[in-house]
Amino acid sequence: MSFIFVATKAVSKAVTEPDSFFIKFLLAFLGTATALLIFVLNSYRDKYKENRRKKTEWEDKIQYLFALVDGTIRLSSQQVEFITTFISNIEQDNFNVPLMTFSPLTDFVRATTTLGKEDYFLAFNKKFERKEQPMKIYNKLLSNIDYLHAYFIEIPKIAERAVKSDEDKKGKLKLMVDEAITNTGQFLNSDDGRDSIFNDMETILTSFLTNLINNSDSSYYINNFIIPLHQFTLEYINLHHSKSIKEVLRLAELCRNARQLFNFIGKENLLLAVGLKSDIDLIQESIDELSEQKQTLLN
Repeated sequence: MSFIFVATKAVSKAVTEPDSFFIKFLLAFLGTATALLIFVLNSYRDKYKENRRKKTEWEDKIQYLFALVDGTIRLSSQQVEFITTFISNIEQDNFNVPLMTFSPLTDFVRATTTLGKEDYFLAFNKKFERKEQPMKIYNKLLSNIDYLHAYFIEIPKIAERAVKSDEDKKGKLKLMVDEAITNTGQFLNSDDGRDSIFNDMETILTSFLTNLINNSDSSYYINNFIIPLHQFTLEYINLHHSKSIKEVLRLAELCRNARQLFNFIGKENLLLAVGLKSDIDLIQESIDELSEQKQTLLN
């Protein structure tokens, strides 16, 4: 402003001296200086507006990142609930692997896609430029989301394989049980089977068939036929070792194999539940870290 004052004073002086050759020069200089000043002010204003626009854009991106991270946390917590229910169902009935409920992972896909974009990293870097190693913070955020995403892709496959394995073993078990039922009936209709010593065997078979309601309930087959029949055949073999009938020996072997497979199925399913419990602990750690990182986006 002092420059304009001096220039104005000089012009006033020049005007009082009509013969001064500086009049035109000063007027031209003043016009140029004024135009330059306006240009500088406009440039400053435009730069200020651009900085404000970029700041708003960065803040919008950070808000969007916050929403994405919040969405992945909520989805992760929901998935953990589904897995926990799955585990609980196995613990209550370890002979059956239930179907697992699962939600679409669209929030994870959106988050990993967005975090992979350069402009979102630049917005993050701008916000945390005063903090130590913003790149490390960003990578840790992305790492937690990637880990959870990868796990929640894999867990349905694990559950699917478990269900398939469970069904295959139960198929083998059913073949064993069906063979034991058929062989028992055939033996009881044979000359050897009509001996009164096998009356208890007939009672076991009759009671089992009379009370059978659900043909797919393997536990009923094991508890109400295979185990009682196995105990009977073992007692018979112990009492008549030297005169044991080969059909009874075969029934004892079938019952033993069926019981072993039944127990193996239950133990394998419990191991699945134990493994998933350990995974849940790791998942929860990542969710907790992600929750902390979400809060930093607001600070």
